[in-house]
Amino acid sequence: MSDVSGVVNYCKERGPTSFRSTERIRKLIGVRKAGHGGTLDPDAEGVLPVFLGPATRISSLFLKGEKEYRVFLRLGIGTETFDMTGKVTEKIENFSLERSAFTDALKSFEGSYLQTPPRFSALKVKGRRAYELARKGVEFELKPRKVTCRKIECVGYNGTEAEVVISCEAGFYIRSMARDLADRIGIPVTARKIIRERSGFLKIDSAYRIQDLLDMKDKGNLQEAIISMDNALPDIPGIFVDDFGEKMIMKGTRPEMFLSAGSPPGRYKVKNPRGKIIALIEKKREGNLRYMCVFPGG
Repeated sequence: MSDVSGVVNYCKERGPTSFRSTERIRKLIGVRKAGHGGTLDPDAEGVLPVFLGPATRISSLFLKGEKEYRVFLRLGIGTETFDMTGKVTEKIENFSLERSAFTDALKSFEGSYLQTPPRFSALKVKGRRAYELARKGVEFELKPRKVTCRKIECVGYNGTEAEVVISCEAGFYIRSMARDLADRIGIPVTARKIIRERSGFLKIDSAYRIQDLLDMKDKGNLQEAIISMDNALPDIPGIFVDDFGEKMIMKGTRPEMFLSAGSPPGRYKVKNPRGKIIALIEKKREGNLRYMCVFPGG
């Protein structure tokens, strides 16, 4: 399956890194190149889009897409990583917080604002991973970044643990939210469990676990787990070109030749007569056109 191109809706288990999980899928399917659409912490689980072959070039569209998480927050315990993998830094046993007060504090995270990433993260600081520096006790500073939380809802609460559903845009750190929530309610908070339930249109209900893929390979139907590039971009309209048009695109002909002047701004999938995507075109609001990527051999 070395010539395969597409996306696997993979359900990452707790433990391995996103990179390690992606490599496992790459070797299982037998492709030379693979990438993922948005890092999950090793202790987190859930939807991890894995892109295969030429489809790795569309991974950035998923990196920027909306995501949904189900998070179980433990109140009364604080750790250096803001999840259960870190050293406990604070513990309070006797406290009381009404659900209404907790919910009010939680709702304050809806909207766009500046959020400082956790020190134990994969972000790079002068070429080194932040978590590597943090483990060595090196002092460094991570600058706040603009994040957007579209919706946050408490769906379960018993006074010491809360179940929360969060819809957010790329770059939002659940563990940073737990840290900041602790400051607002005056009680330490740790993310006990983080599950990504959706990334773009990919949902956990239809995600494949590693054993599912192993079983499919044994049965010879592993191809069924691979979503085509066309189906992986359902919201992007398609335009067709003939064989001559395909050759012109491969030679670098300007995209204005293939998109009508009256087409609205946005992204377009260019397909050849066989229905394969050979390019992605983006039209800016000011009318400028550019190739986002071209896929030879369509």
